[in-house]
Amino acid sequence: MTVAYIGPSVLISPRGITFDTKKEDKFLYLQSTADLLDAIDHEYVGDEVYSYASETGKWTDEVLLTKLKRHYDGVEKVIEEAEKSAHDYIDSMVERLKESTTLTEEERVVYSNNIEMMRKYMIQRHINKRVYYAVVQQLIERLRHNKIAYITASMNSGSFHVLNTMQRCLRQQKSPVNSQVSFESEGDEYMVKLSIINS
Repeated sequence: MTVAYIGPSVLISPRGITFDTKKEDKFLYLQSTADLLDAIDHEYVGDEVYSYASETGKWTDEVLLTKLKRHYDGVEKVIEEAEKSAHDYIDSMVERLKESTTLTEEERVVYSNNIEMMRKYMIQRHINKRVYYAVVQQLIERLRHNKIAYITASMNSGSFHVLNTMQRCLRQQKSPVNSQVSFESEGDEYMVKLSIINS
């Protein structure tokens, strides 16, 4: 498998299949993570301030994966491990269903069939999520290695989401890093900024 958009979180029960539109697919933010990797993954000189013009438009799944691989050669291993762990998790769900004493036999069969019908969907969402967090971790490693003081990006849902995730992950590091997400404006353009307070 690969990275590909699949959709919102799926809710499965013996009564049917629905989707939680509040829990979007992390794939939507992968282009922003790849874009940020392009922007910060290079050599730095002294106290220079670097700028990067991100590419506009939506990338194909193949272009996205190629860009991710350029900066993170472990992405295929993440995909492979995520696919296996998702299969294992779904298999264990189906096994637990067989032993359920709260459902009728008919409900167990319907529930199991619904899970199997959505197996590929759930696996793809799991892959996208695992790749997203793995790439965010790559961003953090480069941020810390290069002693980057701040990152500013155009205000859009992708950039905001990625910088917000980075801030949360920086707090959860073995050696936590304080950071701040703020908003700025330059003329008519609004920017989101992740500042490193201590590293």
